Amino acid sequence: MPPERRARLLFLRLRRDSALLLTALGLAVVIWFVITDSENETIIEQLGFALTVQAVNIPGELATASRIPPALIEIGGRQDDVDNASADDFVATVDLTGLPAGTHEIPISISSRDRDVTVRSVQPQSVLVTLESVVSRIVPVTVEVENSPPLGFDVGEPLAAQATVTVSGIEQLVALVDTVVARVDIGGATVDVDATVSVAARTSTGASVGAVQISPPTIDVRVPVQQQIFRRAVAIAPSLTGEPAAGFRIDSINIDPITVVVVGTLEALEQAGNATTEPVSVSNRSIDIRTLTAIIPPEGLALDQPGATVLVSVGLQALTEEAVFQVPVEVTGLGGGLSVQIVPERVAVRVRGPAPDIAVLDPASFRVTVNAIGLSPGITTAPIQVAFSGDLDIVSVTPVEVGLLVEAPPEPEPTEPEPEEPPPDDSQNGNGSGDAG
Repeated sequence: MPPERRARLLFLRLRRDSALLLTALGLAVVIWFVITDSENETIIEQLGFALTVQAVNIPGELATASRIPPALIEIGGRQDDVDNASADDFVATVDLTGLPAGTHEIPISISSRDRDVTVRSVQPQSVLVTLESVVSRIVPVTVEVENSPPLGFDVGEPLAAQATVTVSGIEQLVALVDTVVARVDIGGATVDVDATVSVAARTSTGASVGAVQISPPTIDVRVPVQQQIFRRAVAIAPSLTGEPAAGFRIDSINIDPITVVVVGTLEALEQAGNATTEPVSVSNRSIDIRTLTAIIPPEGLALDQPGATVLVSVGLQALTEEAVFQVPVEVTGLGGGLSVQIVPERVAVRVRGPAPDIAVLDPASFRVTVNAIGLSPGITTAPIQVAFSGDLDIVSVTPVEVGLLVEAPPEPEPTEPEPEEPPPDDSQNGNGSGDAG
Protein backbone atom coordinates (compact mmCIF):
# COMPACT_ATOMS: atom_id res chain seq x y z
CA MET A 1 0.00 0.00 0.00
CA PRO A 2 1.30 3.38 -0.95
CA PRO A 3 2.48 5.52 1.96
CA GLU A 4 -0.01 8.31 1.22
CA ARG A 5 -2.97 5.96 1.57
CA ARG A 6 -1.58 4.44 4.78
CA ALA A 7 -1.24 7.89 6.39
CA ARG A 8 -4.76 8.88 5.44
CA LEU A 9 -6.23 5.73 7.01
CA LEU A 10 -4.32 6.38 10.27
CA PHE A 11 -5.63 9.94 10.44
CA LEU A 12 -9.23 8.83 9.96
CA ARG A 13 -8.88 6.22 12.76
CA LEU A 14 -7.48 8.76 15.22
CA ARG A 15 -10.29 11.24 14.49
CA ARG A 16 -12.89 8.56 15.13
CA ASP A 17 -11.31 7.50 18.46
CA SER A 18 -11.07 11.11 19.69
CA ALA A 19 -14.78 11.66 19.05
CA LEU A 20 -15.61 8.60 21.10
CA LEU A 21 -13.36 9.78 23.98
CA LEU A 22 -14.95 13.23 24.10
CA THR A 23 -18.41 11.73 24.09
CA ALA A 24 -17.57 9.47 27.06
CA LEU A 25 -16.04 12.38 29.02
CA GLY A 26 -19.15 14.49 28.48
CA LEU A 27 -21.40 11.72 29.69
CA ALA A 28 -19.24 11.33 32.85
CA VAL A 29 -19.49 15.06 33.69
CA VAL A 30 -23.26 15.02 33.28
CA ILE A 31 -23.56 11.98 35.52
CA TRP A 32 -21.31 13.63 38.21
CA PHE A 33 -23.44 16.80 38.26
CA VAL A 34 -26.61 14.79 38.55
CA ILE A 35 -25.24 12.73 41.44
CA THR A 36 -23.75 15.79 43.25
CA ASP A 37 -26.93 17.80 42.89
CA SER A 38 -28.95 14.94 44.32
CA GLU A 39 -26.58 14.63 47.31
CA ASN A 40 -26.56 18.44 48.02
CA GLU A 41 -30.21 19.14 47.65
CA THR A 42 -31.29 22.43 49.20
CA ILE A 43 -33.31 21.97 52.39
CA ILE A 44 -35.24 24.39 54.62
CA GLU A 45 -35.13 24.04 58.42
CA GLN A 46 -35.88 26.18 61.43
CA LEU A 47 -32.78 27.31 63.33
CA GLY A 48 -32.74 25.44 66.61
CA PHE A 49 -32.17 28.54 68.78
CA ALA A 50 -33.42 32.12 69.01
CA LEU A 51 -31.42 35.12 67.91
CA THR A 52 -30.91 38.20 70.06
CA VAL A 53 -32.24 41.27 68.27
CA GLN A 54 -30.11 44.38 68.58
CA ALA A 55 -31.30 47.95 68.21
CA VAL A 56 -29.02 49.96 65.92
CA ASN A 57 -28.78 53.60 64.95
CA ILE A 58 -30.51 54.78 68.16
CA PRO A 59 -30.84 58.58 68.09
CA GLY A 60 -28.27 60.13 70.42
CA GLU A 61 -30.77 61.81 72.75
CA LEU A 62 -32.98 58.70 73.05
CA ALA A 63 -32.68 55.19 74.49
CA THR A 64 -34.75 52.01 74.21
CA ALA A 65 -37.19 51.64 77.07
CA SER A 66 -38.58 48.24 76.13
CA ARG A 67 -37.15 44.78 75.86
CA ILE A 68 -36.81 43.50 72.29
CA PRO A 69 -37.87 39.85 72.09
CA PRO A 70 -35.61 37.30 70.34
CA ALA A 71 -36.34 36.07 66.80
CA LEU A 72 -36.74 32.59 65.33
CA ILE A 73 -35.72 32.03 61.70
CA GLU A 74 -35.92 29.40 58.99
CA ILE A 75 -32.83 28.88 56.92
CA GLY A 76 -32.15 27.13 53.65
CA GLY A 77 -29.08 25.50 52.18
CA ARG A 78 -27.35 22.22 51.69
CA GLN A 79 -27.67 19.70 54.47
CA ASP A 80 -24.10 20.08 55.71
CA ASP A 81 -24.28 23.89 55.79
CA VAL A 82 -27.62 23.91 57.60
CA ASP A 83 -26.42 21.39 60.16
CA ASN A 84 -23.31 23.48 60.90
CA ALA A 85 -25.14 26.80 61.24
CA SER A 86 -24.79 28.66 64.56
CA ALA A 87 -26.04 31.90 66.10
CA ASP A 88 -22.74 33.58 65.26
CA ASP A 89 -23.56 33.17 61.56
CA PHE A 90 -26.51 35.59 61.75
CA VAL A 91 -27.14 39.20 62.79
CA ALA A 92 -30.65 40.27 63.83
CA THR A 93 -31.27 44.04 64.11
CA VAL A 94 -33.97 46.69 64.21
CA ASP A 95 -33.00 50.02 62.66
CA LEU A 96 -34.12 53.05 64.68
CA THR A 97 -32.62 55.71 62.45
CA GLY A 98 -34.37 59.08 62.82
CA LEU A 99 -37.21 57.87 65.05
CA PRO A 100 -38.66 60.20 67.69
CA ALA A 101 -39.55 59.34 71.28
CA GLY A 102 -42.48 56.95 71.56
CA THR A 103 -43.41 53.39 70.61
CA HIS A 104 -42.71 52.17 67.10
CA GLU A 105 -43.23 48.91 65.20
CA ILE A 106 -39.96 48.09 63.52
CA PRO A 107 -39.27 45.17 61.13
CA ILE A 108 -36.53 42.74 62.08
CA SER A 109 -33.68 42.48 59.64
CA ILE A 110 -31.68 39.23 59.47
CA SER A 111 -28.39 38.84 57.62
CA SER A 112 -26.30 35.70 57.19
CA ARG A 113 -22.54 35.71 57.28
CA ASP A 114 -22.48 32.36 55.41
CA ARG A 115 -23.27 32.81 51.71
CA ASP A 116 -24.31 29.16 51.42
CA VAL A 117 -27.06 29.60 54.02
CA THR A 118 -30.03 31.87 53.35
CA VAL A 119 -32.72 33.20 55.65
CA ARG A 120 -36.15 32.09 54.39
CA SER A 121 -38.41 33.50 57.15
CA VAL A 122 -38.31 35.26 60.55
CA GLN A 123 -40.76 35.19 63.45
CA PRO A 124 -41.82 37.72 64.50
CA GLN A 125 -41.33 39.83 61.43
CA SER A 126 -41.50 43.06 63.47
CA VAL A 127 -41.33 44.20 67.10
CA LEU A 128 -42.53 47.14 69.16
CA VAL A 129 -39.71 49.39 70.34
CA THR A 130 -40.26 52.22 72.83
CA LEU A 131 -37.85 55.15 72.74
CA GLU A 132 -37.50 57.55 75.64
CA SER A 133 -35.33 60.55 76.34
CA VAL A 134 -31.91 59.88 77.86
CA VAL A 135 -31.13 61.25 81.33
CA SER A 136 -27.77 61.26 83.14
CA ARG A 137 -26.78 61.08 86.78
CA ILE A 138 -23.48 61.04 88.66
CA VAL A 139 -23.16 58.03 90.98
CA PRO A 140 -20.35 56.90 93.34
CA VAL A 141 -17.88 54.14 92.53
CA THR A 142 -17.49 51.17 94.86
CA VAL A 143 -14.54 48.77 94.60
CA GLU A 144 -15.29 45.13 95.37
CA VAL A 145 -12.39 42.76 96.03
CA GLU A 146 -12.70 39.16 94.86
CA ASN A 147 -10.78 36.26 96.41
CA SER A 148 -8.01 36.59 98.99
CA PRO A 149 -4.22 36.84 99.16
CA PRO A 150 -2.18 33.97 100.66
CA LEU A 151 -2.10 33.34 104.40
CA GLY A 152 -0.09 35.99 106.21
CA PHE A 153 -1.11 38.89 103.93
CA ASP A 154 -3.62 41.66 104.56
CA VAL A 155 -5.77 43.60 102.09
CA GLY A 156 -5.76 47.34 102.58
CA GLU A 157 -8.46 49.84 101.61
CA PRO A 158 -8.96 49.67 97.82
CA LEU A 159 -8.69 52.94 95.93
CA ALA A 160 -10.37 53.92 92.63
CA ALA A 161 -8.77 56.44 90.32
CA GLN A 162 -12.04 58.39 90.39
CA ALA A 163 -14.78 58.50 92.98
CA THR A 164 -17.76 58.96 90.62
CA VAL A 165 -18.92 58.13 87.09
CA THR A 166 -21.82 59.24 84.90
CA VAL A 167 -24.72 56.85 84.28
CA SER A 168 -26.99 57.56 81.30
CA GLY A 169 -30.19 55.90 80.06
CA ILE A 170 -33.94 56.10 80.38
CA GLU A 171 -35.13 57.79 83.51
CA GLN A 172 -36.65 54.80 85.29
CA LEU A 173 -33.48 52.72 84.87
CA VAL A 174 -31.08 55.51 85.83
CA ALA A 175 -33.15 56.13 88.95
CA LEU A 176 -32.53 52.54 90.06
CA VAL A 177 -28.75 52.89 90.01
CA ASP A 178 -27.32 53.34 93.50
CA THR A 179 -23.65 52.75 92.79
CA VAL A 180 -21.26 51.58 90.11
CA VAL A 181 -19.15 48.60 91.14
CA ALA A 182 -15.61 47.88 90.00
CA ARG A 183 -14.67 44.27 90.80
CA VAL A 184 -11.00 43.35 91.02
CA ASP A 185 -9.56 39.86 91.59
CA ILE A 186 -6.57 39.72 93.98
CA GLY A 187 -6.42 35.94 94.45
CA GLY A 188 -2.85 34.88 95.36
CA ALA A 189 -1.47 38.45 95.28
CA THR A 190 1.45 39.27 97.61
CA VAL A 191 2.05 42.82 96.36
CA ASP A 192 -0.21 45.77 95.60
CA VAL A 193 -2.62 45.09 92.74
CA ASP A 194 -3.06 47.75 90.05
CA ALA A 195 -5.74 46.97 87.45
CA THR A 196 -8.06 48.57 84.92
CA VAL A 197 -11.49 47.00 85.38
CA SER A 198 -14.94 47.30 83.85
CA VAL A 199 -17.71 48.82 85.95
CA ALA A 200 -21.31 47.70 86.38
CA ALA A 201 -24.39 49.53 87.64
CA ARG A 202 -26.07 48.17 90.80
CA THR A 203 -29.17 48.95 92.82
CA SER A 204 -29.10 49.57 96.56
CA THR A 205 -29.79 45.84 97.07
CA GLY A 206 -26.93 44.79 94.80
CA ALA A 207 -29.00 43.83 91.75
CA SER A 208 -27.53 44.58 88.33
CA VAL A 209 -29.03 47.33 86.21
CA GLY A 210 -28.72 46.81 82.45
CA ALA A 211 -29.51 49.03 79.47
CA VAL A 212 -27.64 52.01 80.92
CA GLN A 213 -24.45 53.61 79.68
CA ILE A 214 -21.57 54.24 82.09
CA SER A 215 -18.94 56.84 81.34
CA PRO A 216 -16.13 55.95 81.56
CA PRO A 217 -16.82 52.21 81.17
CA THR A 218 -13.55 51.26 82.92
CA ILE A 219 -11.55 52.75 85.78
CA ASP A 220 -8.13 52.20 87.32
CA VAL A 221 -8.11 50.54 90.74
CA ARG A 222 -5.37 49.92 93.30
CA VAL A 223 -5.71 47.36 96.10
CA PRO A 224 -2.92 47.49 98.72
CA VAL A 225 -1.63 44.05 99.74
CA GLN A 226 0.86 43.79 102.56
CA GLN A 227 2.15 41.16 104.91
CA GLN A 228 0.20 40.89 108.13
CA ILE A 229 1.82 41.98 111.38
CA PHE A 230 1.55 39.37 114.12
CA ARG A 231 2.49 39.57 117.80
CA ARG A 232 4.20 37.01 119.96
CA ALA A 233 6.01 36.88 123.30
CA VAL A 234 9.60 35.61 123.17
CA ALA A 235 12.09 34.92 125.96
CA ILE A 236 14.88 37.39 126.72
CA ALA A 237 18.42 36.02 126.92
CA PRO A 238 20.77 38.55 128.59
CA SER A 239 24.09 39.22 126.87
CA LEU A 240 27.10 39.26 129.25
CA THR A 241 30.65 40.15 128.29
CA GLY A 242 34.00 39.77 130.06
CA GLU A 243 35.09 37.72 133.07
CA PRO A 244 34.67 38.52 136.79
CA ALA A 245 37.64 39.44 138.96
CA ALA A 246 40.12 36.72 139.84
CA GLY A 247 38.66 34.34 142.40
CA PHE A 248 35.03 35.18 141.53
CA ARG A 249 32.43 33.47 139.39
CA ILE A 250 28.93 34.25 138.18
CA ASP A 251 26.54 32.66 140.65
CA SER A 252 23.15 33.78 139.27
CA ILE A 253 21.56 35.72 136.41
CA ASN A 254 18.05 37.11 136.71
CA ILE A 255 16.02 39.36 134.40
CA ASP A 256 12.77 41.23 134.88
CA PRO A 257 10.65 40.85 132.79
CA ILE A 258 11.61 37.45 131.38
CA THR A 259 9.72 37.89 128.07
CA VAL A 260 8.99 40.66 125.60
CA VAL A 261 6.32 41.04 122.90
CA VAL A 262 7.67 41.34 119.36
CA VAL A 263 5.85 42.04 116.09
CA GLY A 264 6.53 40.95 112.52
CA THR A 265 5.42 38.73 109.70
CA LEU A 266 4.15 35.22 110.30
CA GLU A 267 7.20 33.76 108.54
CA ALA A 268 9.63 35.82 110.64
CA LEU A 269 7.86 34.87 113.88
CA GLU A 270 7.97 31.17 113.00
CA GLN A 271 11.76 31.41 112.64
CA ALA A 272 12.34 33.73 115.61
CA GLY A 273 14.67 32.82 118.46
CA ASN A 274 15.12 34.67 121.75
CA ALA A 275 15.42 38.39 122.17
CA THR A 276 18.73 39.61 123.64
CA THR A 277 19.97 42.67 125.52
CA GLU A 278 22.62 45.27 125.02
CA PRO A 279 25.89 43.79 126.39
CA VAL A 280 26.30 43.91 130.18
CA SER A 281 29.98 43.85 131.21
CA VAL A 282 31.12 41.75 134.20
CA SER A 283 34.82 42.38 133.53
CA ASN A 284 36.84 42.45 136.77
CA ARG A 285 33.68 42.72 138.85
CA SER A 286 33.63 41.31 142.38
CA ILE A 287 30.26 42.65 143.53
CA ASP A 288 26.75 41.97 142.25
CA ILE A 289 25.38 43.92 139.24
CA ARG A 290 21.90 45.41 138.78
CA THR A 291 21.36 47.48 135.66
CA LEU A 292 18.63 48.48 133.20
CA THR A 293 19.55 47.71 129.61
CA ALA A 294 17.85 47.91 126.21
CA ILE A 295 16.21 44.86 124.61
CA ILE A 296 17.27 43.77 121.12
CA PRO A 297 14.51 41.89 119.20
CA PRO A 298 15.23 38.79 117.07
CA GLU A 299 16.35 39.46 113.50
CA GLY A 300 13.53 40.56 111.21
CA LEU A 301 11.22 41.56 114.06
CA ALA A 302 10.51 44.71 116.06
CA LEU A 303 9.54 45.40 119.66
CA ASP A 304 5.84 45.95 120.25
CA GLN A 305 6.93 48.77 122.58
CA PRO A 306 10.00 50.44 121.06
CA GLY A 307 12.68 51.34 123.58
CA ALA A 308 11.62 48.71 126.12
CA THR A 309 14.24 47.87 128.78
CA VAL A 310 14.90 44.95 131.10
CA LEU A 311 16.46 44.81 134.59
CA VAL A 312 19.47 42.49 134.54
CA SER A 313 20.78 41.21 137.89
CA VAL A 314 24.07 39.30 138.00
CA GLY A 315 25.09 37.65 141.28
CA LEU A 316 28.83 37.11 141.79
CA GLN A 317 30.34 34.66 144.26
CA ALA A 318 33.90 34.18 145.38
CA LEU A 319 35.41 30.85 144.49
CA THR A 320 35.85 28.61 147.57
CA GLU A 321 39.33 27.21 148.19
CA GLU A 322 41.26 25.46 150.95
CA ALA A 323 44.78 26.18 152.15
CA VAL A 324 47.13 24.78 154.82
CA PHE A 325 49.42 27.02 156.86
CA GLN A 326 52.27 25.80 159.09
CA VAL A 327 51.88 27.98 162.17
CA PRO A 328 54.39 28.04 165.10
CA VAL A 329 53.02 27.11 168.54
CA GLU A 330 53.29 29.57 171.40
CA VAL A 331 53.22 28.68 175.13
CA THR A 332 51.38 30.99 177.49
CA GLY A 333 51.19 31.08 181.31
CA LEU A 334 54.45 29.22 181.96
CA GLY A 335 55.66 29.64 185.57
CA GLY A 336 58.64 31.74 186.32
CA GLY A 337 61.99 30.09 185.94
CA LEU A 338 60.52 27.18 183.99
CA SER A 339 61.43 26.42 180.40
CA VAL A 340 59.57 24.33 177.87
CA GLN A 341 60.23 22.40 174.73
CA ILE A 342 57.31 21.90 172.27
CA VAL A 343 56.89 18.84 170.09
CA PRO A 344 56.09 19.59 167.32
CA GLU A 345 56.96 23.22 167.20
CA ARG A 346 54.48 23.93 164.32
CA VAL A 347 50.98 22.65 163.53
CA ALA A 348 49.10 22.53 160.22
CA VAL A 349 46.05 24.82 160.16
CA ARG A 350 43.65 24.04 157.23
CA VAL A 351 41.17 26.81 156.28
CA ARG A 352 38.38 27.12 153.70
CA GLY A 353 36.87 30.26 152.21
CA PRO A 354 36.78 32.71 149.33
CA ALA A 355 39.86 32.54 147.16
CA PRO A 356 40.53 36.30 147.37
CA ASP A 357 40.54 36.11 151.21
CA ILE A 358 42.80 33.08 151.28
CA ALA A 359 45.20 34.74 148.86
CA VAL A 360 46.12 37.42 151.43
CA LEU A 361 46.79 35.00 154.35
CA ASP A 362 50.12 33.79 155.67
CA PRO A 363 51.12 31.90 158.88
CA ALA A 364 51.30 35.19 160.78
CA SER A 365 47.53 35.56 160.23
CA PHE A 366 46.98 32.87 162.86
CA ARG A 367 48.01 32.52 166.49
CA VAL A 368 48.36 28.98 167.82
CA THR A 369 48.83 28.68 171.60
CA VAL A 370 48.92 26.12 174.43
CA ASN A 371 48.12 27.03 178.03
CA ALA A 372 50.94 26.13 180.46
CA ILE A 373 49.49 27.67 183.62
CA GLY A 374 50.12 25.44 186.62
CA LEU A 375 52.40 23.06 184.82
CA SER A 376 55.28 21.68 186.84
CA PRO A 377 58.46 20.28 185.43
CA GLY A 378 57.94 17.12 183.53
CA ILE A 379 56.51 15.78 180.29
CA THR A 380 52.88 16.43 179.42
CA THR A 381 50.49 17.22 176.54
CA ALA A 382 48.33 20.28 176.01
CA PRO A 383 45.50 21.04 173.51
CA ILE A 384 45.97 23.50 170.71
CA GLN A 385 44.07 26.78 170.62
CA VAL A 386 43.84 28.74 167.33
CA ALA A 387 43.02 32.42 167.20
CA PHE A 388 41.96 33.96 163.83
CA SER A 389 40.13 37.21 163.22
CA GLY A 390 38.91 36.51 159.66
CA ASP A 391 35.63 35.02 158.35
CA LEU A 392 37.19 31.88 156.98
CA ASP A 393 36.31 28.45 158.25
CA ILE A 394 39.03 26.52 160.11
CA VAL A 395 38.63 23.03 158.78
CA SER A 396 41.24 21.25 160.92
CA VAL A 397 44.34 21.62 163.05
CA THR A 398 46.94 18.88 162.95
CA PRO A 399 47.89 17.76 165.55
CA VAL A 400 45.21 18.86 167.97
CA GLU A 401 47.63 18.74 170.89
CA VAL A 402 51.38 18.97 171.39
CA GLY A 403 53.85 17.50 173.79
CA LEU A 404 55.53 19.74 176.35
CA LEU A 405 58.76 19.11 178.21
CA VAL A 406 58.73 21.48 181.18
CA GLU A 407 62.04 21.90 182.94
CA ALA A 408 62.97 23.68 186.14
CA PRO A 409 65.98 25.94 186.15
CA PRO A 410 69.24 24.09 187.01
CA GLU A 411 70.46 24.11 190.73
CA PRO A 412 73.47 26.41 191.28
CA GLU A 413 76.75 24.50 191.91
CA PRO A 414 78.21 24.75 195.57
CA THR A 415 81.23 27.13 196.04
CA GLU A 416 84.14 26.97 198.72
CA PRO A 417 84.50 29.97 201.14
CA GLU A 418 87.47 32.19 200.55
CA PRO A 419 90.21 32.00 203.34
CA GLU A 420 90.33 34.90 205.82
CA GLU A 421 93.37 37.13 205.82
CA PRO A 422 95.34 37.17 209.14
CA PRO A 423 95.44 40.38 211.17
CA PRO A 424 98.36 42.63 210.63
CA ASP A 425 101.54 41.83 212.77
CA ASP A 426 102.62 44.91 214.87
CA SER A 427 105.96 43.40 215.88
CA GLN A 428 107.05 43.88 212.47
CA ASN A 429 106.95 47.68 212.93
CA GLY A 430 110.26 49.60 213.38
CA ASN A 431 109.43 51.06 216.84
CA GLY A 432 109.32 47.79 218.66
CA SER A 433 106.65 46.89 221.06
CA GLY A 434 107.29 49.30 224.11
CA ASP A 435 105.91 52.77 224.87
CA ALA A 436 107.69 55.73 223.52
CA GLY A 437 108.27 57.45 227.13
